[in-house]
Amino acid sequence: MFRWLIGLLVVFLVALGIAFLIAGRGAPPQLVIAKPDRFVGQTGLLDVTVEAPNARFLTLSISLEQNGRSTSLFTLGAATGPSENDAVVETIDANRRRITRPIGKRDLPDLQTGPARVVVTATRRSFLGLRTLSSRATKDFQVRLEPPRIAVLSTKHYINHGGSARALALGPTAPIRRRESRSLRSSPTSR
Repeated sequence: MFRWLIGLLVVFLVALGIAFLIAGRGAPPQLVIAKPDRFVGQTGLLDVTVEAPNARFLTLSISLEQNGRSTSLFTLGAATGPSENDAVVETIDANRRRITRPIGKRDLPDLQTGPARVVVTATRRSFLGLRTLSSRATKDFQVRLEPPRIAVLSTKHYINHGGSARALALGPTAPIRRRESRSLRSSPTSR
């Protein structure tokens, strides 16, 4: 009877180990940061798509990092603060969700000119809830808050791009005079 109990315990531990291994092979949440593109100015848009089986997330958070500071843009299941009120969560299908929200100087007053990063982290439970699978995605972009500048590149105003810098207007009474051109060889002073 004691051998039978130890044999049952070994079979149970092997089955538990196999279940733990299978649970660890599950895919973590898939994260895609579509926007912001390369630049954000006074206005911008954050567009993130997250995917997990049945869209069941343990945690999902989106933040913006700049100059060593982190600003929370969205947190799933948490009480939303004043900066998180603008986030819109759309259901794409049974497994995917899309989170959009405006970002830019108008929406985030602490935003400064320079490099910035969007960080998305998500976790979900694995098969039978034995493990926690997590993933993290980042996207770097530039914040440009200076307005465009207009400058004069040239003070020469040509009529056409052929190089003519003068205009000749002839009226009906103006006589047309021929201008003789002298070359240096035919000039009396060049001899």
